[in-house]
Parts: sequence; C-alpha cells; structure tokens
Amino acid sequence: MSNGSDLPTSGQGAASITDLVTTLKGVVSQLSSGNLNWQTFITAIATISTTLTAIQATLVRSVSRANGTFTLAAAATTTIAQPAVLASSFIELQPTNAAGGTLMGSAASLYISSINPGVSFTVATANASSPSGTQTFMYAVFN
Repeated sequence: MSNGSDLPTSGQGAASITDLVTTLKGVVSQLSSGNLNWQTFITAIATISTTLTAIQATLVRSVSRANGTFTLAAAATTTIAQPAVLASSFIELQPTNAAGGTLMGSAASLYISSINPGVSFTVATANASSPSGTQTFMYAVFN
C-alpha cells in the first residue's frame, strides 16, 4: 500500500491507523535528516487530513446518539419522550442540579424502568418513592 514515499496510496479506501503512523514516521525521518521534499510533505498532510476525516465520519455513523434534559415529576416514575430510543439503547443519566445529585446518591436513585422503542423511556426511583419534582437531569441515548 506504499507508493515509495511512505504514503498510503490514494484510491484504495481510507488509510488505517497503522498507515497513518507509518506516514508520520516517514515524515519525521525525512524532517530530521533534512531530506524532506515539500511536495511529499504536503501530500502527507493531505493524506492524514483525509484519513482523519474518514475516521471521524465512521465513528459518527457508528454511534447514533440523541440527548436532552428533563425534570422529574413528583411521582415514582417519569416518562421522557425520545423518538430516537431503541429497545437496545444505552441511556446515560446525569443530574444537573443539587437536588438531582442528592437523589442519585440516595436509596431513591434513578434507573431506566422501561423503554418504548421509537417513543420514550421511563425512569423510576429505586425505592418507589416520589421525589419533590425539582430534580433536573440531562441524558444521552446511545444506539
């Protein structure tokens, strides 16, 4: 996959991390020996930029994410509307005020009690108590 200048050959898909490391080693070697051809350097930077853009796009496509905020109802359960949620979603909750932080550190800590795919998810207090309704949270849904 090399074209003789320690650069991945274009037209063969995105370079791997190993190709990037090899490219960078080649550029560093040429820089330290004073033999760097500016065209090779520019090509190396362009290759690295293109590859990093491709890696970023792949990561974004691989991890679908939705996020939002909610305030707990003064009830043992609260349903949060979120059309991006799937039955297999991982949902991360984070308190955003002191009341939420205190709740999460207590026997009433929240858990995801149900998911209605494409519609919503429900959180419940672990001890089935009704909080004050002032606790605020942010969430991220990973599919």
